[in-house]
Amino acid sequence: MGPAVALLALFLREPAAAAAPAVSSDDVLFTLPGRWAPGVPPIKPPPTDPRTLSRVLADRVSVRDFGAFGDCGCRDQAWAETCCPHDDTAAFAAALSTGEDVYVPSGVYRLDGTVELSGQTMVLAGQATLARLNISASTAPVVRLTGWRSNLRGSGTVSTTNAAPRGVVNIGPHDFVRAHNVEWNMLEGIAIRGPGVSWSYSTPSQPVDPALNGSIGVCIDSTEGLQGNASVGGGATYQNTVRGITIRFVDRGVFLGVQSNANILDGITMEAIGQVSPGPLQHTTFLP
Repeated sequence: MGPAVALLALFLREPAAAAAPAVSSDDVLFTLPGRWAPGVPPIKPPPTDPRTLSRVLADRVSVRDFGAFGDCGCRDQAWAETCCPHDDTAAFAAALSTGEDVYVPSGVYRLDGTVELSGQTMVLAGQATLARLNISASTAPVVRLTGWRSNLRGSGTVSTTNAAPRGVVNIGPHDFVRAHNVEWNMLEGIAIRGPGVSWSYSTPSQPVDPALNGSIGVCIDSTEGLQGNASVGGGATYQNTVRGITIRFVDRGVFLGVQSNANILDGITMEAIGQVSPGPLQHTTFLP
């Protein structure tokens, strides 16, 4: 091709299409016309003030939107720090601080600290696991439901490899320094996996792992039993519900502390549950 022909081809070439302008979710209106049935008007009229897409998406907050990684990729504890480099505790706290229901998508989320719900709802997807690993030395609960009307539900798993003397999941006060009322909270549908049992009834003279002594699946406790302490002065843990969960690999499946009254325990499945000692068990509940 000669220079003249090449120059002509350059002039005849179609101009490149302009890049589409960037569109924000705040620019997109989202409307639903309502559900229809033959010969029946809409159940609800179209909204007079259509919401933007960003407002619609804000109705369900995901921990991923607040920086959670959920990227633990191995089961070998010796490699946990390499395979699970991110502690997602702060991301969960940020998501819960919105006051909206929080959704936890599939993934394994390393939690070195305690995720605390106080009047909030958190839903675990089926393949979501909240995991305390031996990277952390913490023996605090992985999740705590406190205050009023907190809800943890779904079909995911809460687990720990460390001892859990106040439960892998705790329904109770944030601390025992002052009185707390903990009422009308709900734990439903999830699986709880503890670190293992310190010993089993089948081999009582051969401790499996004494370091795990006293681990509990669900611990329900109260400051009311400390009412003799003037700095505490009461508090109640009443009317909480634990329903349809599975608990595995702990010394005690469910522990009810002093003055934890009128709580509902229903449809709980337990597997591989050991026991700490043959000592006083008046505040311990074993479910069939």
